Amino acid sequence: MEVVFIMMLLLAWCGLFYYGQSKPLEGERLLDRFDSYEELVEYLKLHEDSWSSYRPGFWRGPILLLEGEQAKEASTTEYSTTNVQVAGVDEADVVKTDGRYLYIASGCNVTILRAYPPEELEVLSTLSLNASVAGLYVYGDRLAILCSSPLFYPIPYGDVKAEIVPPIWWGETLIEVYDISDRESPRLLSRVRLDGDYLSSRMVEGYLYLVVNNPAVLLNESVVHLPRIMVDGEVIEVEAEEVYYHNETEGGSIFTTIASIDLLNPEASPQHVTFLLGIASELYASRRNLYIAIPEYLRASRGWWREWTSIHRVSFEGGGILYEAAGRVPGRVLDQFSMDEYEGHFRVATTSWMRDPTKRMRPMMVNNLYILNLDLEVVGRLEGLAPDEEIHSARFMGDRCYLVTYRQVDPLFALDLSDPEKPRVLGELKIPGYSDYLHPYGEGLLIGVGKEVIVEGDVAYERGVKVAIFNISDPTKPRETAKIELGGWGSDTPVRWEHKAFLLIEDRGLLVMPITISWMDWSSSKGFWQGAVVLSLSPGGIEVEGWITHMDGGRPPNPRWEVRRALYIGDYLYTISEGLVKVSSLLDLSEVAAVEIS
Repeated sequence: MEVVFIMMLLLAWCGLFYYGQSKPLEGERLLDRFDSYEELVEYLKLHEDSWSSYRPGFWRGPILLLEGEQAKEASTTEYSTTNVQVAGVDEADVVKTDGRYLYIASGCNVTILRAYPPEELEVLSTLSLNASVAGLYVYGDRLAILCSSPLFYPIPYGDVKAEIVPPIWWGETLIEVYDISDRESPRLLSRVRLDGDYLSSRMVEGYLYLVVNNPAVLLNESVVHLPRIMVDGEVIEVEAEEVYYHNETEGGSIFTTIASIDLLNPEASPQHVTFLLGIASELYASRRNLYIAIPEYLRASRGWWREWTSIHRVSFEGGGILYEAAGRVPGRVLDQFSMDEYEGHFRVATTSWMRDPTKRMRPMMVNNLYILNLDLEVVGRLEGLAPDEEIHSARFMGDRCYLVTYRQVDPLFALDLSDPEKPRVLGELKIPGYSDYLHPYGEGLLIGVGKEVIVEGDVAYERGVKVAIFNISDPTKPRETAKIELGGWGSDTPVRWEHKAFLLIEDRGLLVMPITISWMDWSSSKGFWQGAVVLSLSPGGIEVEGWITHMDGGRPPNPRWEVRRALYIGDYLYTISEGLVKVSSLLDLSEVAAVEIS
């Protein structure tokens, strides 16, 4: 009887994981292009009740309306660049430097400063735009400014269908490219506008690739507002025959457009490709491919809803963009660090829901690792990790992957991906707390930044910011060799959700990050501090080297003085808030210079 029971249990689990296996998406069958404008209209009418791309308070669709890296270094002095995921693939940020100048986005302004040497620190010019600045790129003597403008599409409430009464978010993305050979008088070269809400972007070899989302709007059941790209007033409208789509899900209602801009020739018409799918949520880029993750919600057996993610690969080179492949994996992708390309394979970590046959088929969260070839066909899988927990951070390092999941403790999984068809768990470490960001450090070490947690029985209480060092030289036995807790309950750091706020000066053994310190407990409030903390790192220890704040000199607590980024040039540390740039010596952290910015 016991043998029969065990066999039934194993079969149930096999059925569970078989059901969790991804349904393949074949590019030639899945993604077609519309043959005509009329076919696009009929597609939107057919799927007008789709919820596959629903985002509460923003888009529900399709919407049916009735009429009513640097080109050259400007300095030979050593300096830090934006903390990016892939070497050679730059990412937009609110602060950039070329080793001599600083470029800082603040609200609708971009300020250019002479930064090095620090005794010459001064504001050279300020550019004012009509939209909030989302990020910057600097490539030699070119400055690209990305802006995102939220727009609400007007709805004639008296004539519109009841199910689309919520307001519609219709964003616009603006890119302005400047010649900054004269930093005191930047010269506008080109202005590009795209219909759609800005998702993300990358820059490779002087070409800027960006992704925007905007809803598919159908007027009078016959007119579609197709995406537009405007270059210096010239309108380029995406043709219906250029739009990729598929019928595998319950219909797509969001146009996702990828466009490229040559920063050395910004007046040229951008290359572009457009999909009509769900809303793109995450972007990963290698040196030659963009991977776009789009959440899908597919009805499973017995009325159970399942989360899936479709992955779409677009290759690029020299500004050219070519759609290549599509695939699908179960679960949702946390962020860009949950995806990676390595030696002809794409790897992705997800958190998904499965039914637990050992507990009356109750739903439970599990975590998975999938390996796909470049045609985005699944060739290897590792499913069911850490039941009832979810991924908090991931880091791919060559043929290894490190995952942190969390419920009450912080399991750090070391995964072996050397055989793409047979990924496996090498080791696991369970400790209190969790890491939201993982960063390689030297040989065989990994830095984790997250929150400390105190566990009392079945209850876990979050405390201060936790920084830990893990020894992964033996991945079968990962160890936590050092940790520090900064502040108490209520303390936080933007590094947990924004990796660009993380500054590692590896040759000096220093880690710098913005932080808010709160000495608060459940019974009283003891104070508040915001600035940057400088930590001294060694394989076996972490110590506070010093603290830098912009809320000194009589400045009252105000978001304007909250440190957002830190970078270094030569022997000097620069901390940047929206209102101030402060320069400190890396030798003793003493203040060297400071200047206010608008």
